[in-house]
Amino acid sequence: MSRAGKIVKQPAPEAIARAFERFATGGYPPAKLTESLYRALSHSFLFIAHFDRGGFYEARFADLGGRVETLETIVAPTPWTPTPAEIAIRAVVVERGLLEAAVLARDVAVEATERAELARLKAKYDGAES
Repeated sequence: MSRAGKIVKQPAPEAIARAFERFATGGYPPAKLTESLYRALSHSFLFIAHFDRGGFYEARFADLGGRVETLETIVAPTPWTPTPAEIAIRAVVVERGLLEAAVLARDVAVEATERAELARLKAKYDGAES
C-alpha cells in the first residue's frame, strides 16, 4: 500500500490479530484502535474506511449494536478467499468468544433499558383509572 507516493509496510497478520485482541479484551477503548489496526480493519471484511479513525470507531465499536454487527461480519463465511489478516482476526474473535460476549452485553443492556422503561410506565399508570 502506498500513501502520498510512499510505501507503507503492512504489519504481519499475527501482529494485527494481537492488536485486535488487545483492543477487544481491553473493552474496545478508542485509544487502542491504533492507526495500523484501523487501516487493517478498514481493508478487511468489506468494511469501508471512514473519514477518519474516529468515524470508523463510532460506526463499528462505540456502541454494543455496532460492535455485535461488526463481530458478526468478522465471523461470517465470506464468498472470497479470506486474507491472512482476516483469518487471524477471525480466529481471535472465535477463540476468545468475543461475539458471544458482545451479544450478552448487548442483551443485558437492552433488558435493563426495557425494565427501567417498564418501571417508569408502571409508576405512571398504576392506580390510574382505565
